[in-house]
Amino acid sequence: MDEVRVLVVEGDLRSRRALVRLVDAMTGYRVVAESAEPCEAARLARQHAPAVALVDLDTPGGLSGLSLTRELTALGISVVAMSSVAHSRHPSALAGASAFHDKGGAAATLPEALAKVASEHARGDRPAS
Repeated sequence: MDEVRVLVVEGDLRSRRALVRLVDAMTGYRVVAESAEPCEAARLARQHAPAVALVDLDTPGGLSGLSLTRELTALGISVVAMSSVAHSRHPSALAGASAFHDKGGAAATLPEALAKVASEHARGDRPAS
């Protein structure tokens, strides 16, 4: 099986590094790019062609996390949206995110969500727009 290529978009440096370590520790997954800022993340997505992106909806910059989610899904990249604000779940789904991870919840659920979205991506399943 090919490695699942992952883009990590997280505004907080410590959190981003922890996410990169978590993904890289998962068998069959590899972080191909990381960014603190959505505009840069969009450019990196075009350059590195990840299958899945972990997107912090609360990132700083000119492009919002929801706008980035819409842009990435338009490129065929599956998105796991992340936020510490639970009411972001519905808007992230409307923007095209395949899954939502509550950053205030258990970190142990993130690998499961990533694996589920990567599996759906490989099968060609996409959320309804």
